[in-house]
Amino acid sequence: MPDQDAPDYWWKMATFSYGNAAPEWNTINSEGGNWHSLERIVHRMALDTKKRYEIFTGVLPGNPPKYLVPGGRISIPKWFWKVIKYESQGIVVFVLNDPKPAAKDAGKKFCSSDKCALLGWEFSGNKSKGLAHCCSYEGDVRTVLPKQAAFSKLLSVSSPAKVKTRGKRPRA
Repeated sequence: MPDQDAPDYWWKMATFSYGNAAPEWNTINSEGGNWHSLERIVHRMALDTKKRYEIFTGVLPGNPPKYLVPGGRISIPKWFWKVIKYESQGIVVFVLNDPKPAAKDAGKKFCSSDKCALLGWEFSGNKSKGLAHCCSYEGDVRTVLPKQAAFSKLLSVSSPAKVKTRGKRPRA
């Protein structure tokens, strides 16, 4: 849960706890980064549509894994993913957690076609911001996500959540 979505101070502080955190590159989850932009889009969409969405978030490791310190215990995930569900509809967004990806990683996709544009969601194509793509629940997506995150139809939003990637965060 992004800290801005927490209902009170203590929940907000819990978003920064060790058990609820995964290492991210600063350029990916700071102003203008694609993970940061995704969290703002989802927040704005929920406010605009006044719907209650189910959100699942997780990580996928690299192969071989990278660590914060050589020989360490805390691995840096290769991918962050977020599923946004409403009833039987949903979309999953993958963001590469590597500001300097190898060519094989920069071209990796978990689905055959990017669905972000169908929702009017725009992400930076700058590799240092974390490459992003949106998928329906098909193909490779089924093998990497938990079953609770499954959905049958692509999310449909009557008015796309257009969010500036610069400037102040939206407030409820």
